[in-house]
This record gives sequence, C-alpha cells and structure tokens, in this order.
Amino acid sequence: MESDHIKCPQCGTEIEVGEVLAAQVTVAVETRVRHEAEAKLKQAVAAAQSKERDATRLQMKDMELQLSEKDKAVQAAEAKELALLVSTKLPEATKPTDTVADSVCGTGGFLLAA
Repeated sequence: MESDHIKCPQCGTEIEVGEVLAAQVTVAVETRVRHEAEAKLKQAVAAAQSKERDATRLQMKDMELQLSEKDKAVQAAEAKELALLVSTKLPEATKPTDTVADSVCGTGGFLLAA
C-alpha cells in the first residue's frame, strides 16, 4: 500500500499529499473564480455606463426638442405681437403715399413720411 505522506528533504517533516494537493487546487480555483468575477463585474459596469450614457443622450435630445419647440413658440408670439403693434400704430391713413416734387434737382419727387 502506498503512503499518503511525503517527507520534506530539508526538515524531515512528513506532509500529507492530499492536504497539499487540496491547498493547491483551492488556491487555483479561488484565483480563477476571482478573475472571472472581476471580468463579469467589469462587463456589468461597462454595460451600466453605456446604458446610462444612452439614457442621458435620449434626455438631451428630448430637452433640445422641447427647447426648439419653445423657441418656435416664442418667435411666433413675437411675430404676432409685432404684427399687432404695426396694425395699431400705423393705420392706413398715415402710410406715406403722397409725393412732393423736388424743385432743386428736378427729380420726380420723394415720399412724404408721416
């Protein structure tokens, strides 16, 4: 029957082979599991960051669209206000339509301003 022990050549201590192999396997498995977990964590973080960037881009596009719509509404309101001001400040009777001859240079004339 073979022995499950080996003797250390330097100190003479007997070491059980099963324990040594178990310790080596444990370290190897722990290392592999740790590396796999770190890789999965990095992938999850990258995926979350990408998803957050996409959500932020979508929010920014939505905000830009809202701003554009508000700008258009403001421009329309300003144009309407200007048209209203023009129609109330310049009635038809005061628009320049009469001309006066220019006697100095002999041209056809110029428009009279109200």
